Amino acid sequence: LKDTADKLHALSTAPAAAGASATQALPLPSATKEWLVIGIPTVPRANNEAHLLSVIDSIIGQLSPDPSHPLYGKVKLLIMNTAHRNHRRFNEAKNKYGTGPLSTYFEFTEEPFETKDIGGLSKGNPNKPGPSVRRQTRNIASVLRAAHGRGKYFLFMEDDMLMCKNALRAIVYLLERATKYHSDWIAIRASFGMNGIFM
Repeated sequence: LKDTADKLHALSTAPAAAGASATQALPLPSATKEWLVIGIPTVPRANNEAHLLSVIDSIIGQLSPDPSHPLYGKVKLLIMNTAHRNHRRFNEAKNKYGTGPLSTYFEFTEEPFETKDIGGLSKGNPNKPGPSVRRQTRNIASVLRAAHGRGKYFLFMEDDMLMCKNALRAIVYLLERATKYHSDWIAIRASFGMNGIFM
């Protein structure tokens, strides 16, 4: 993850999960390590739309508050405010989920620093991204750095795309089957943009 983050950061300075249900039981992840880290960079919207809260609800509704559940504490939502300014919906989510039985699934953090963009103000094109796309790339790199060394798997998600119903069961099936086919796979894509990419 760190190598990928460094490469993304370098490029920026010179975005689903499956919804089918699986019938087999969820396996028990390692007792000493997070099984899946879901990275979600987030910024406030112009009218404070509650996209982030809706995305969180779509995920947390599939996770149990019961400590005996096999996925309890093994899935972590790593939510990073990358705006470097007040983010009302981020703060609301932090207040709502920062304590209580579901807090084990959450980590709220701020992007450590805002990297200087030396690429100019041109809007860019598909072969030369403009400042907005470069900033998104740096934000993604920041999330990857924060996730480095954690979890068996990492999943990119955006802060405005809901997770499908029963997606977590489908994810367990997807990752297990992919690993059986090819034990050292690098990435799996299950959605669009930077949403639903597994590493």
